[in-house]
Amino acid sequence: VLLCPIQRYGTDGSDQVAFQVNLTTFLLRITRNSKIRDEIFWYIALQDALSYGFSGWVKVIGKPWQTGEAVPGVMRTVSYGSKFIWHIFKDRPKFAKTSSYAMLAFESFFPVIHFTKGRLTRVLSFTALGFHAFIAYSMGLGRFFYAFSSMLPATVYITSRQSKSKLTPILAATGCGLTACGGVVDSVLRGKRVRKLRKKYKSIHTSSGNQIYYMQHQVSHKAPTLILSHGLLALPEFFSW
Repeated sequence: VLLCPIQRYGTDGSDQVAFQVNLTTFLLRITRNSKIRDEIFWYIALQDALSYGFSGWVKVIGKPWQTGEAVPGVMRTVSYGSKFIWHIFKDRPKFAKTSSYAMLAFESFFPVIHFTKGRLTRVLSFTALGFHAFIAYSMGLGRFFYAFSSMLPATVYITSRQSKSKLTPILAATGCGLTACGGVVDSVLRGKRVRKLRKKYKSIHTSSGNQIYYMQHQVSHKAPTLILSHGLLALPEFFSW
């Protein structure tokens, strides 16, 4: 909580989920009102559904996920990859594509769990556990396993029809509708800002197929070359000072 105002981009998904679950669990512990407790369970369960749903829907748009190149692409990296799993996918494009589609299907359709009267609760819950166990092994993201798993009990509680309240999902649906409208407007405005900003940069296509945008400042031909790499999700403006 103290670091979030300092770090503009927040933290990893596992840290965000852990914060959500710890906060809501604390609220569950201090209240004895069953209606309030149901609203809190609804909040965690909806957060669980949104976490998987939006992650899947965003990936569907990406061409690497449509072609099946995304998973092998991640597995070949040093930061989040696995040499063993990359070798499995490397020479099996159909298997890689099938794996990508299976992952997209699981994430995108996870919110359906709230419309099946508990029939898919067990299947999707165990699939989620297996999904995060695979990520923990292959990508080294062990914290994701127990962070996201901690939301599943609330989802099981809600989908098993133990909750009597419906106020939170109604408010959430209304909020999502308003947010979607605002998001469309913001996306258009942001697109204009990004296109305007790119005019300041030069770009280069690398042998691996990536396109890198960069800014070049030359003091003199005799000066040594200094490369400032700003890293994932950061901005080159961070180096302006």
